[in-house]
Amino acid sequence: MEIQRVWAAYFSPTGTTEKIVTHIAEHLAKPIEHPVLYFDFTLPPARQEAKRFLKSDLVVFGVPVYAGRVPNVLLKYLNTLEGNGAQAVPVVLFGNRNYDEALKELRNLLELQPKEWSCDKAAAMVTARSTSNWESTLTIGKGSAAGIAVDDCVVDEYWNLVGVVAEVGENWATVRTLVDSDTEMGGQLARTGGAAILEGDFALMGEGRLKLTYLPENSELIAGDLVTTSGRGGVYPAGLVAGHVEEVRTDASGMTRYAVIAPETDLDGLQQVFVITDFTVNE
Repeated sequence: MEIQRVWAAYFSPTGTTEKIVTHIAEHLAKPIEHPVLYFDFTLPPARQEAKRFLKSDLVVFGVPVYAGRVPNVLLKYLNTLEGNGAQAVPVVLFGNRNYDEALKELRNLLELQPKEWSCDKAAAMVTARSTSNWESTLTIGKGSAAGIAVDDCVVDEYWNLVGVVAEVGENWATVRTLVDSDTEMGGQLARTGGAAILEGDFALMGEGRLKLTYLPENSELIAGDLVTTSGRGGVYPAGLVAGHVEEVRTDASGMTRYAVIAPETDLDGLQQVFVITDFTVNE
């Protein structure tokens, strides 16, 4: 695909990231004789709507490093970007300490953006919710008549994972939320790319949390690490944000570590969800 547009996209509270990203973008654009377009998402109003890029775009994407990480304030917004197959050049800048894993984290976050698959989805209103010691479910006002089926993934407006359809009627469906004790699906750490398993847990369900198990050997998890669906096995799409790491614990045996995951979506406040009724992995 021939590059048609070059973008300088940056979060730059002090102006330094803007200067560096702009310089790189202008240097890359010069040989192909294309103008540079600028996207400054430093201030909150610029992050109110998802930014869409085209497959023919080259995007130089830069952020500063805060405590060795991509700034936490950006994590939810970065998940709304629509890359549509654009090529990206991730750039991170640091001041008085190393950039640690921030460059890898930004690269992985950009690779998640929409997405390596396309889908059909149905919007539905939440009509009821049930949270008890035994289950965590939502009832939605659409069902098989809208093409919804058991095991369809359910997301919020930001593509954060809500759960999976567990039961379907003609005009209703029950969604098992991601904190339900029956949840089990492949997960992936956005910062490192390491694979693990997202699992519901009876004890954590009451806290509105789930756990990440089978952690990669010698993995160093950090509070705030983003966890997404892995897409392994082809049953569920990849790149849906499940939540972030709150803490790492050791089980009762003292032998196995797991991470406690806080969902990125607001399960208690959801009024509308989107059911992914079909998806195709793009080649």
